[in-house]
Amino acid sequence: MSQRSFLPRSEAVREARQFGSDAFVDWGFDLAEGVLILSELAANAVVHGRSPFSVILKRTDHHVLIEVSDKSPEWPVLRPASDDEGGRGLAIVTRVARSWGCLPDLHGGKTVWAEVAVR
Repeated sequence: MSQRSFLPRSEAVREARQFGSDAFVDWGFDLAEGVLILSELAANAVVHGRSPFSVILKRTDHHVLIEVSDKSPEWPVLRPASDDEGGRGLAIVTRVARSWGCLPDLHGGKTVWAEVAVR
């Protein structure tokens, strides 16, 4: 398991992506899909969560579980992508992840999770 916390700023998306990429390489996994999913979930935490967020990565022989937790009570909403830059994050996660979902935490925030198959 790997875990790290981030501040809600635009640089945190790049930092989270690098954190995930480094962990996947350390585990011997080629997980471009995992890096993409982590990037999208981190971006949602920054843009919509507007709070410090944490990333937990858990591995098994068959998949990696990506968890992004923030303090916002607002759950993610899968919506159609628009012509502008927004609205594509969860559509990408839905298409790439083996499965994904959202769970409430005890303090009013949430954890958005996604599973990625390993090769």
